Amino acid sequence: TAMYDERTPAITYGLRGLLGMEVTVRVANRDLHSGAFGGAIGNPGVALAQIIAACMGPSGNVVIPGFYDQVRPLEDWEKQNIQKLGFDENKLVSEVGSAAGFGEKGRLALERIWARPTFEVNGLLGGYTGNGIKTVIPSRASAKISMRLVPDQEPQKVFELVTQHIKSKCPPFACVEIEGPSSATPPVLFDISNPAIQVAREALKFGFGAEPVFIRCGGSIPVANTFWQELRKPVVLMGFGLDSDGAHSSNERFKIESFINGAKTSAYFIEAFGTQ
Repeated sequence: TAMYDERTPAITYGLRGLLGMEVTVRVANRDLHSGAFGGAIGNPGVALAQIIAACMGPSGNVVIPGFYDQVRPLEDWEKQNIQKLGFDENKLVSEVGSAAGFGEKGRLALERIWARPTFEVNGLLGGYTGNGIKTVIPSRASAKISMRLVPDQEPQKVFELVTQHIKSKCPPFACVEIEGPSSATPPVLFDISNPAIQVAREALKFGFGAEPVFIRCGGSIPVANTFWQELRKPVVLMGFGLDSDGAHSSNERFKIESFINGAKTSAYFIEAFGTQ
């Protein structure tokens, strides 16, 4: 996990879950000439686009029936915490080079990232994608889809809801195949009053010289849920890196200052918690 910013250490007390699937729409046993068959045979790319559009509203709200039924709302202290953090959504939009922000209306960016589920298209495949034009009606088109889940959504139940909805939206000229669920990871949420987390708070304050904040993470760490389910012990997520470190990129970094302060924090935590 990460610090909140360069000056503010953080304890991550919640992670979103993850659910993946691949949706394939087929209309023919081979690619077809668009002049000879266009107007008589449907296009799988269009059908796939219509199916995807039937899953998400224009403002980012998922319109699959039942999708939000098990979503746990934020507690009052969490809402107040997000307000106090004063997150700058415009800065986020600018840093990634987007034209504007996106997401459910009436909800702050951190709430959307931390505590609301998503429906994302990770990749689209189908037809001719080389240089120039090849006038075909593709035989098939597919999309790789992932969903970030929040407490108390169950991956298998969500998969069944999404599968049923997608099949109901497939036009009659096509058939749809769904592979999954893959990367099925439940969300996890820890009680910040747990003694281990409170010791971590003291340790971060010692190591970084600043009061830490409590945050959630929009991403997933599958093993954290495994530890929680099998051991019933919270995973203390004290992140020492920064979002600007470029995790997973070719020029990923880790600041020496964070390394030193992280070592101090870890030593304090091990010594202090070991005496409890």
